[in-house]
Amino acid sequence: MSKIKIAVIGSCVSRDSFNSSFIKNYKEFYQCVLTQNHMSMISLISDPVPFKPKRLDGDITDFNKQILMTELTKSIWDSLKIQDPDYLILDFYPDVYFGVRQAGDSFITDKTWLFKKTPLYSTLDLKDSIKLENDYEKFMELWKHSVDIFMNKMGNEFPHIKIIVNKIHFTDFYFDENKGELQRISGTGKYKAINVDQINKWLDEFYQYFEEKYNVAVLEYNK
Repeated sequence: MSKIKIAVIGSCVSRDSFNSSFIKNYKEFYQCVLTQNHMSMISLISDPVPFKPKRLDGDITDFNKQILMTELTKSIWDSLKIQDPDYLILDFYPDVYFGVRQAGDSFITDKTWLFKKTPLYSTLDLKDSIKLENDYEKFMELWKHSVDIFMNKMGNEFPHIKIIVNKIHFTDFYFDENKGELQRISGTGKYKAINVDQINKWLDEFYQYFEEKYNVAVLEYNK
């Protein structure tokens, strides 16, 4: 029996289901042929961002250089044609956590804190950041418009690919095996404190829009 080909646009919360470190035998059933990390839906459907090819120097890993390049070139669409997956799993962690930044007449996911480590980033025509917490109405308008374009493009160019929305939510707790009890992530001092309840409300708005307007499969979790 041939393996099911999976593509992921989103984050590790979706990709790690296809990681031998977590599910050792996943390759018996699935082949993860394409991953697009941390790319907002708004960036995904935007035009490629022009830039002058040059060596990507700076204190940034090759993995994150590749993320920056795919943000600029929007090469995910060519990759979908080449890899031809059976299923495409989406999650909206990049949208709700990073937001977007305008670059010329286009948009990229706003990972400025990371991308600025390479000099190439400063050569781009960078403009304002748009985030849910700063400009909710504008972001939601852009996001819904982008989703509509995305779904129309998928229906026209990739009608055979089944779309699955991974309905993730954030949490501020983890189980400490040494102490045998729940601990607050924000209390560790390792990560910035975030408004988990508000982020989850925004995510639920995303899911509601997708499910009410489009016929997609979903992955749901209990509390």
